[in-house]
Amino acid sequence: MQTFRRSLELLAAVALIVAWPALGAADEPSASSPREFTLALGSAQREAAEAALPALVDRAIRSDDRRLSNRVFSVDSPGAMRDASIGYGFEVYLIDPAALLAGNDIDKSLRRTGIWRFIVVVDNRAVGLVTVARVHGQWKTVQVGGARLAEDISNTVADYVRDPSAPQLRFIRSEQGMADFIQIVARGTGTSPAEPAYIPLLSAQELASPSRLSSAASASTAVASKREALSERRIIDALRASIERGMSNPRFDH
Repeated sequence: MQTFRRSLELLAAVALIVAWPALGAADEPSASSPREFTLALGSAQREAAEAALPALVDRAIRSDDRRLSNRVFSVDSPGAMRDASIGYGFEVYLIDPAALLAGNDIDKSLRRTGIWRFIVVVDNRAVGLVTVARVHGQWKTVQVGGARLAEDISNTVADYVRDPSAPQLRFIRSEQGMADFIQIVARGTGTSPAEPAYIPLLSAQELASPSRLSSAASASTAVASKREALSERRIIDALRASIERGMSNPRFDH
């Protein structure tokens, strides 16, 4: 949970837009836009991320605060950012807390945000995230950071993209539950669609097993090994309880 909160605080602190315009959350990509985990080649979303990268690299190299650079991008030195490139991207799906608490399953409670995040890569390693959104009709980079989340996502996705069944992957977030997951839907073999399964990312690990991340060492072990995709019934009660606790936070009282 603390990692998730720190990630939110950092993303807010390093927003690239000084005067934040109203984000058009309802301005979702068109049906022809890329979806799920993809390089999104030629898309307006990717072009926005790539257009922002040179300024980010220049800022990192010119920064005198190495600690700040390391918090935004996980690199040994600011100069390492010279080799940075944009990797794959994904749309952020949010869990609607009212729908989930009303008894709907997770998949039926998902809402598209129209917000995309792209992995920043240095030496074939995920070092951070660039977030793009449609602002007044144009795709813009609005946030950077999330180095640990980028690594977590990269490790998880790498495990499953090699799966012969080629499952469908989505990044989903519960803001009120302060938890991120990768949703996995295996390709159906018949007329009935496969049931979604969920890989808890580090922010959500304790929802699956409260004692699993009791120390930094166990967190490292969770990242290093392939994490199991869990059925909804194994996480739903804990997720709903976490959402209910989060809803009591004035931040979500609207």
